[in-house]
Amino acid sequence: MKSILTSMAVIWLLLSSASLFSRGPGDRGLLLGFNTSSFTGSESTIENNSYIPGLTIGFFQEFEIGPHMIIGPEIAFTTKGSRLQTVEDLYLHQVITYMELPLLVNWIVNPGKRSRAFLVGGPTFSYMLLAFNEVGFPEEVSRFDFGVSLGMGVRWHKIRCRIHMNQGLIDVDKSNSLTRVKNRTFNFTVGLSF
Repeated sequence: MKSILTSMAVIWLLLSSASLFSRGPGDRGLLLGFNTSSFTGSESTIENNSYIPGLTIGFFQEFEIGPHMIIGPEIAFTTKGSRLQTVEDLYLHQVITYMELPLLVNWIVNPGKRSRAFLVGGPTFSYMLLAFNEVGFPEEVSRFDFGVSLGMGVRWHKIRCRIHMNQGLIDVDKSNSLTRVKNRTFNFTVGLSF
């Protein structure tokens, strides 16, 4: 619990410092998205592994730092996981639900235009809320995940569309110390400002 509070304090400090240097309050709104995710890691882990679909829903707040740069923290509920081949033709769908806190920097490629293209990247912090599969609720899944997100998108007035890839950097499987299992997710999200 102490580490959760410390993590939240660090995130709020980052958000507060971003607002101090911003040129004013930016857009805020709702995020909706679709993703496809899988596990990456050691060869024995990923050879019988395939992508599964997932959903993302959350909120974003943006702080405009300059004509080319926007800092955009988000909070989202998202699903990740993988389809794993267990024995011959038997498959197990491992699904993990996270509360995710990305702190993304948007670089506007063509500022001042009506539709603005942007590149996006930054760290993501995730806290597992629930893990399940067809057999039950596995307990050997790490509570925390940390990763990097990279992508691109386009903005039109109050709508922004983005595609990006999240690569986890922490081993999420605590059951076996010989293998490394990390999340990889490809996302398509739409943001609606209000």
